[in-house]
Amino acid sequence: MPATPFHIGVALVVKPVADNHFSVITFGAAQILMDIEPLIGLFRNSGTLHGVTHTLIGAIIIAILAAIVSPYICHLILGRCNREVEFYKVGWLSVPDTASHIVIYSSAD
Repeated sequence: MPATPFHIGVALVVKPVADNHFSVITFGAAQILMDIEPLIGLFRNSGTLHGVTHTLIGAIIIAILAAIVSPYICHLILGRCNREVEFYKVGWLSVPDTASHIVIYSSAD
């Protein structure tokens, strides 16, 4: 199902435990990319919603794409959040706006 809340729900449970070893933004980007095919299938009234992207090879390709795109997304989103944190003088809420390659690739899986 496209944009299902169940995927991000799991990520929000894992994040407090994994802390800096998991990227919710990268995980979310991978889920959005994965759900594009079923969304197109719904609009086209297709009988098969989960096709090539829901195979092992398709999922690996999507994970790689998410890992390539997400550092830029993370930098934009977390940079903006950190500027807001500085503006409101609650610096203890700031977070690093970059993640290691290991965190990015493991979160995209």
